[in-house]
Parts: sequence; structure tokens; C-alpha cells
Amino acid sequence: MPTGRTRDYAIQAGTQTVASFNSTHIIENFSLETDQGAVQWFAPDFFKSAIPERQAYNTMLDFSIVGDGMYQFRWVFTYHTNDMLESWSDTYMNSGDPSGSVTVRTYDKYDNAVYLTCTIVDPLQSNNAVSPAQGGWFDVTYQFIGGAIIT
Repeated sequence: MPTGRTRDYAIQAGTQTVASFNSTHIIENFSLETDQGAVQWFAPDFFKSAIPERQAYNTMLDFSIVGDGMYQFRWVFTYHTNDMLESWSDTYMNSGDPSGSVTVRTYDKYDNAVYLTCTIVDPLQSNNAVSPAQGGWFDVTYQFIGGAIIT
């Protein structure tokens, strides 16, 4: 995330509207889980995360792109406790499903808010999307695929 933004990323389960976002959907405002202790909710690590970009779905021999597909991006969190990770799984991936439908507010390279409906992929279902740590997980990576911008 080139802007260095550290606040106001938001997520809701299911397909929602831009108008439905409020302060309860901002990640830093999530309620504490029982195992968090001094660990607070925080925005994605902007050095490791990626901004929304269209996925090229057809590249010619000269490397020109014939068409653009849906948006994809990732949020990487430095650390999640076990309960934080379980909370995301229960809320956004229907308690153990490998993915789920969400609506998110993220930011582009110009620091403009971008709202997308997309599919979130469970990091425990993805290769190298988490690293075990004491009491939780380092570098928790949520992939967002099949995104469409909403206004």
C-alpha cells in the first residue's frame, strides 16, 4: 500500500452498499476477542499488502493485455491471535468455508477510498498465507478476488 494509510479500512460480510458502512465496520473498532490481551485490532500492513488491481485475463505474445478482469488485492496483518483469526473466519467465511462474500473499503495508490464487493479467501486454506507464532499467527494474508467496484 504505497500511501502509508494506517486507518479506516473496513469490511462487511455479504454484498452491501457504500451507504451501509459505518464506524463498526472499521477494523480498528472491532470488539476485542478473549485472547487478545494487549493486542489491538489494527489496519493492514501497508508495506506487505496490495492495492486493488484488475487481473489481466488475456496477454498477447508482445505482452499487451487484451482484457482486464475483476479486481484482486490482499491485506496482510502483522499478527492475529487465534481468536482474531477465528472471528474473521466465522464472520466472513461462514465458519470454516474456504471463502466468503464480503464488501470492503480499501484504498488506491492515490489514497482514495475504493469500495468493492469480492470474495475473501481464508488464509488457513491458502499456501503460505500465515506463519505460526506463539498464541496466534504472523503475516496473516487475506486474499480478495473477483472484486467489482461499487459506488
